[in-house]
Amino acid sequence: MLSYFGMDIHRGQAMTTPDGLVLDVFEFSDEEAFLKKNPAATNDICGMLEEVVAGSVDVAALLAGKMRSVLYRQRPGRHEPPVIHFDNEHSRKFTVLEIVADDAPGLLYRISRVISGQGCDVELVLIATEGSRAVDVLHVMKGGAKLSDSEQSALRLELERALEAGHEAD
Repeated sequence: MLSYFGMDIHRGQAMTTPDGLVLDVFEFSDEEAFLKKNPAATNDICGMLEEVVAGSVDVAALLAGKMRSVLYRQRPGRHEPPVIHFDNEHSRKFTVLEIVADDAPGLLYRISRVISGQGCDVELVLIATEGSRAVDVLHVMKGGAKLSDSEQSALRLELERALEAGHEAD
């Protein structure tokens, strides 16, 4: 949703409590000066956020339109393949998933849709943007346990497809 309004996310954290409460904290900049040009837009952003959380907004459709307009303005650049790494040793309870990929509007949304689609739960997310690359570290589990090798392979394949699909649009 922040991407839709032209915000550039620099870093963030998301945590889930045992009873299912989610807390997201993002540090972002307004490169397009959207808020400066539209001082009352804070209310629009908050309203849209409430609609997104309630499930009454099709985020995929919003981002698809945004991606078309962003890609139209962007010059072709160098595409780096994503790096996806799983670690079952670092945490007693979770599989640690690290993704390094080209930054793009809606990247975190695409990643989270794939993880959810694979039936995984996310306990903690740490994100950062370094230049044109996004670095996302997620603590994930499936069915209350770390991901098995086959679950990691399936998730990797779907993440690679989703991340490459973002580049095929350009």
